Amino acid sequence: MRPLLPLAAAVAISAFVAPTAHAVPSVGPNVAPQSAFGKRGTGCTYNISVLVTDRRAPVQLLIVDDHRHVVDRLKTTDEQRDDEKRVVEGWWTPRRTGMMRAVAVQNGVRRAGKPFSVGPGLNGGSFCGGV
Repeated sequence: MRPLLPLAAAVAISAFVAPTAHAVPSVGPNVAPQSAFGKRGTGCTYNISVLVTDRRAPVQLLIVDDHRHVVDRLKTTDEQRDDEKRVVEGWWTPRRTGMMRAVAVQNGVRRAGKPFSVGPGLNGGSFCGGV
């Protein structure tokens, strides 16, 4: 009976934390806003949001470069809504320039947003953007 105890405990734990299998991000993440120059800027802070299909399954928001290397993992929060949709969002402050992409991951399924450019940041007080 002793050899079965660790196995049974592992199965019970994995069954408890397993998310719903059909849950996936519905579209790629949105990165807003961008500057008039068409770039985001280093040192500026941006909201990253994604609509997902499952209200409980964990979601990761990642920023990847043009070589698909993970640059940042964002701390996420759930937007409070009255309907069945779930919006997960995080805040990101770029630290380097180049082509980037926001990626949402839910149950191992990745959905990438459109690529965007990050340039040197220009902070004018009420305005912050890339040039």
